[in-house]
Amino acid sequence: MLGDPLGARFITTDRKPVTEPMAGWRNSAIMAGHWVLHGFGMFAAEEKSLGKFAGRVGSFFLPVWPGFEVGWGIAREFRGKGNAVEAAPAAIDWSFATFELERIVDCIDRENTASQAVVRRLGASNEGEPDLARGSTGKCCTSSVNRSEKPHVATRTNAASCCRAMVP
Repeated sequence: MLGDPLGARFITTDRKPVTEPMAGWRNSAIMAGHWVLHGFGMFAAEEKSLGKFAGRVGSFFLPVWPGFEVGWGIAREFRGKGNAVEAAPAAIDWSFATFELERIVDCIDRENTASQAVVRRLGASNEGEPDLARGSTGKCCTSSVNRSEKPHVATRTNAASCCRAMVP
């Protein structure tokens, strides 16, 4: 997924695909380390009927972020099929149930129209562009979902049924 130029431009810090083994290892270490350091992180999303890795979805928090984020990255062959719209609410529900949070944010590159469409479908409100230290792009809009205004999505699942924690 990170080797795909279209996917990597919104996920990797340098906006380039991961092509070197060390960069892939570093990304995996960051994902596993996030679970160890914070007790939360990304889940691996699987396309159930095929049993194939479809992407990742889950919680993430960086020191420069405006809040606790639920984000996603969907592998190219699974994009545009509603996978993020199905998996994101599961991760949002899991995050609200697991932690004492009042809101969850999504930091989305302003050029990432697909993810912007997902948050609109989830009922998140646009909060503008925060000042982030995300590489050199600085192109990010923030949307949020409040605990009291959780989105109601027709297809509801739970994180355990659609995702697996990306831990060693």
